[in-house]
Amino acid sequence: MCAAAMAAEFSSLDIRPDQVLCSAAARARETLDAVRSAFPTGTSVAIEERLYMASAENLMRRLRAVPDAAASVMVIGHNPGLQELALLLSSDGSDADTKRRLIADLPPAALAILTGKIAGWDALSRGTLRLDRLIRPKDLQQR
Repeated sequence: MCAAAMAAEFSSLDIRPDQVLCSAAARARETLDAVRSAFPTGTSVAIEERLYMASAENLMRRLRAVPDAAASVMVIGHNPGLQELALLLSSDGSDADTKRRLIADLPPAALAILTGKIAGWDALSRGTLRLDRLIRPKDLQQR
């Protein structure tokens, strides 16, 4: 149920990544399959072994290698790396309540939306993005 609800929420937000980086783990691929139909035609999807249980530093290194032609990227992976990455990238300009919720919990199937302007993916660094939204499965149940 949780994956289906999150997939419906994802579709309603009209998120359209140019590049999707997904861990090769079965649960990550299941998440990818749940949201794939919302991607625009031509979205590049890479399933990568090195994303399995990757640290925030390794995820950052991978994001810095994304071609600049990709305006937006989605990463489907695992904690603690994804949670630490989102916190690392989040600027002080991020909504304080949303950031507190991220610090407390980034459960499976959650969606953290970070936005910002950078010169290129290789310029991605600590505090360069703003945490705009955090959507967790339990948030959808409380509606």
